[in-house]
Amino acid sequence: MLVVAVTVFVDSDQAVFEDEAMVLAAISLVAPAEENCDISYGLNSDELNTGYQLMGGYGVTWGLPHADDTITTVVIECVVSEDVHGPNWGQWGVWFDLRLRYPLKSGSHAEVINDHIRRDVTAMISQYFINARDRVRHPGGRLTGLPDDSFHRNGELDITGFVSFMNDGLYSVGLHSDAHDPSSNTSENYLRTLNYDLTTGQQFFLPDLLYPGLDSYEALLRLTNEESGRKRDVSSWDINPLTIRQNLEKQHFTLTAEALALHCTWYCDQGIAPILLYKRNNGLGIPYERLADHLDPDGPYRLILNN
Repeated sequence: MLVVAVTVFVDSDQAVFEDEAMVLAAISLVAPAEENCDISYGLNSDELNTGYQLMGGYGVTWGLPHADDTITTVVIECVVSEDVHGPNWGQWGVWFDLRLRYPLKSGSHAEVINDHIRRDVTAMISQYFINARDRVRHPGGRLTGLPDDSFHRNGELDITGFVSFMNDGLYSVGLHSDAHDPSSNTSENYLRTLNYDLTTGQQFFLPDLLYPGLDSYEALLRLTNEESGRKRDVSSWDINPLTIRQNLEKQHFTLTAEALALHCTWYCDQGIAPILLYKRNNGLGIPYERLADHLDPDGPYRLILNN
């Protein structure tokens, strides 16, 4: 019989539950979060002091968590199981270890930005559950006959979100993850990035940082190729003006004090150059100085120049 550890909220008042209700509701679709999760709070910079390194190491290509005591980190840890007494448990019943960290802003535009972050974390959890269940629920029931606590029934989702850069005008967040589906050797991960102009309260995207046009796109593609170390022949790549903006808008990115950092999921299939970001969970940084001729000083980049 699977034994699920039951914990309580570290801060058990109703306000805490209400604040994180959106994220906890996604977890509760498997089992009640209030009975199976522990929630606590820390700082955005806490992991600078732990030696923990996410996906290849902080500071290698995409910066460190921004050290600012005004940024709170929510930490949620759970073990949730589908009903071990349900009629289909033997065939495809699974349980999940969840370790979730995400930052919350204070001050200007905090309510809008924090709502966005919570929605993105919720979407990552929900999509993970859908994909993980789909992979084991097929004719034949590959889990039939396995013990309730078999590691083949276990899935894991680890979301580590942090602010990589913040000043009076900019706020940049990466929600990175590692995932394992039950009864699987390999699994895709989940990723969200968001960048806000704090002078307007508006989210912005990669095209907003660049001068418009083909020259900026080609320069970014060339520098991405050089920084990747993979040295592909990008001169032969088809550059269709109709799809340039679409590719830029789909490209995940965060900002650091020194560089524009590009990100993609493990099995990257979108953005400006999926083949260059394929299986690069530690991201790829392009120093601003290398891209300076193509960064629009009237766009959000002005808030880095003026910092």
